Amino acid sequence: MTRTLLKRVGAGIVLMVALVGCRGQGQANAVPMQASVEPYPEAPAGDEALAQSSRYGGGVVGGLPARGAGGAGRVGGGVAPAPPAGRQAGATVPVPPGRKLIRDAQAVLEVASVERALTTLRAQVESAGGYVAAQSQSRDHNARSANRGDVTLRLPAAKLDAFMAGLASLGTVEQARTTAGDITEEYFDLELRLNNQRQLQDRLVELLNRAGNKLSDLLEAERELARVRGEIEQMEGRQRFWDNRVSLATLTVTVHEPMPTVASAEGGPFAALRHSFSQAADNFVYAIAGVIAFTGGLIPIAAAVLLGLWILVKLWKARRRSK
Repeated sequence: MTRTLLKRVGAGIVLMVALVGCRGQGQANAVPMQASVEPYPEAPAGDEALAQSSRYGGGVVGGLPARGAGGAGRVGGGVAPAPPAGRQAGATVPVPPGRKLIRDAQAVLEVASVERALTTLRAQVESAGGYVAAQSQSRDHNARSANRGDVTLRLPAAKLDAFMAGLASLGTVEQARTTAGDITEEYFDLELRLNNQRQLQDRLVELLNRAGNKLSDLLEAERELARVRGEIEQMEGRQRFWDNRVSLATLTVTVHEPMPTVASAEGGPFAALRHSFSQAADNFVYAIAGVIAFTGGLIPIAAAVLLGLWILVKLWKARRRSK
């Protein structure tokens, strides 16, 4: 029994030695594993490619160290191979430091004289480098007071706050409101697309000027060039419109004179009482005129109905006599 136990122990030792030898030989012949490297993404087409094209000369790209002079960077503990020509690492378009804001403001003022207030507003906006875009003036005779003026001003956006603060010198500011619309994202997206279309236009022009082009290729390139130029003109017009709205704020000012009380009306309270009776008489006359106008419209209809009834009665009597 002791001999059998010794045989089993010896066989186990031999088996362990054999396993260790096989494992060492496998490790010696194995190819070392490289660190996993994610491939560089394709360069994004359109606006993002244009924004990223000038950001890969060095520094940090997309949160990872950019490729240096050797054309490789450290990624995930391994050495990432440099991407082939025409491929770029993805990056986020930076948020521009300057915001594009469209500022609008409204104000309502009570002034002693509407004409004088409008004249002062015109002079102030011209001295601030702006202009009057629209102006209107009206008087409500029924309210007996009622001189009112509306003016729309365009002035530099940087001077809007100071101009609004100066409105208190014209009279009592009853209402003031300022709004700002942020078009930063839309504006720079438009600028990226515009630059992209301009580059496409240059490539199409080079294609047209290349020697040896077929007639069909030339016609196709000319049609594409016309389409691209039309889109560029639309984008440039939109950009000019936004530049004007951003650089010049719009201020709408409404000015009106105070409403007089009955006691302070011209001629005193008795004059106001006479005016009230006069208005009552006018209203009575207007009511009678309305009734006459209404009945005048019904007279032709009533005459036609009566004529029809008379004819029916005559026919009925003639038929009765014949029977």
